[in-house]
Parts: sequence; structure tokens; C-alpha cells
Amino acid sequence: MNIKTTTRLIGALAILALSASPARATPTPQFANGLTVTTVADVDFGGELVEIYVSQSVVTGCTGADYYVVRDAAIMKGSLAIATAALIAGRTIDLYVTGTCDTSGEPMVASVAIH
Repeated sequence: MNIKTTTRLIGALAILALSASPARATPTPQFANGLTVTTVADVDFGGELVEIYVSQSVVTGCTGADYYVVRDAAIMKGSLAIATAALIAGRTIDLYVTGTCDTSGEPMVASVAIH
């Protein structure tokens, strides 16, 4: 096999791999209501963020679907406190999912409320 044939083969395989991967929709801004918090984490992953894990399916169009992310410094402390209070008290939370994905691939949140 010569170099030209090898290059074409690699290009064809790359196109095939991209076309075979599942399509992801663009995340839609929306509320996710009545979520049961299972874990809350304060993490430094490319900067500080709060991860909120819930027992329900994560609303997403992002590559990740494991947890919600709060990265906005203006609501980070409050979000951490609210999510932790909900976890300890066994209460549910409502989140506003922004419609954007974090660098970790998880959906980002702009609001956290406790019931």
C-alpha cells in the first residue's frame, strides 16, 4: 500500500467513525423539577464547580448525563448549601438547566431551589 492509498483509507475511516457516532441534540434551556439529590461535590476541574448528582435521569443534550454542574461564581456557594441541605433533609430540588454544556460534558445549571 502506498502513502496516498493509506491516507485515503484513514480519511474514509474517520468519516465513517463520525457518521456512525450517535447524534446529540443541542441542550434546551429548561427546568428540571422535583429532583432527589444523591451526592453533592465541590470540585476543582478547570476551575471550581459544584456537581449535583440526582436519582432521576439527567436532562441533557450534552455528551455527559451523570450530574448537573454549577460553575457560576455568583451562585456557587448558595447552590452548594441548598443542594447539601436537600441531601441532608431528604427534600427535593428544582434546577434551571441553561442549555449549555460544561467543559466536563455535563449540563450547566443557573438556578437551584429547595422544596
